[in-house]
Amino acid sequence: MLGASIVKSEKIRNPYAPKTTLTTEIIEDARPGIDLKGNPRDKAYKIWDSRGLFLLVAPSGGKWWRFKYRYGGRDKRLCAYPFVSLAEARTNRDACRDLVARAVNGFN
Repeated sequence: MLGASIVKSEKIRNPYAPKTTLTTEIIEDARPGIDLKGNPRDKAYKIWDSRGLFLLVAPSGGKWWRFKYRYGGRDKRLCAYPFVSLAEARTNRDACRDLVARAVNGFN
């Protein structure tokens, strides 16, 4: 074709996706009362990983893996950190995503 040009396709980034993936170092640096940017926090805050998985850092010092999905309108708690590692939490998230895709609640 005359006048046609080849345009390189650019990868479109999801604007809602986290800018960095979660690492063990980031998890260990998470402290109650202070977020990762050093701002004071009175409430619990979330550190997002990917595909709905995040770490909830409670003011009491607890860290909980949570998976955000819509089944019954609630976030479900996966388990406590450090009892479950980042890799295990990602595996649990993927298994739960498969169950939710089949319209089965991933947790009791």
